[in-house]
Amino acid sequence: MAGRTVRRPSPDLLDTIYVCRERQDWYRDDARIAGEDDLGFVGSASIKSPPNTVAKRMRKSWG
Repeated sequence: MAGRTVRRPSPDLLDTIYVCRERQDWYRDDARIAGEDDLGFVGSASIKSPPNTVAKRMRKSWG
């Protein structure tokens, strides 16, 4: 995309995003039913967060 802003995502990209969201919802429900603990790092980062910092938090959370 050479640094250009995408104004409207393609239908294929939108379909992929929707499928991923459905899978995330399914996994979240399945993990809760199985008694899994919430992952503390989820929701703790933003698009502006440095990837290395986020990765360190994830590794620390997982031990």
